[in-house]
Amino acid sequence: MRILYFIALMFSLPVFAEVYKVVDNNGNITYTDQPQPDAKLVPLA
Repeated sequence: MRILYFIALMFSLPVFAEVYKVVDNNGNITYTDQPQPDAKLVPLA
């Protein structure tokens, strides 16, 4: 029972992270947590 409480607690904690979307010259899309040149911040809801 204690493990279920722990799992529920972990999923209920808010996640504070920034995600960036980068599109290269070939049109490939990469999502990363590291800011890159010409990267756009992706809003997380």
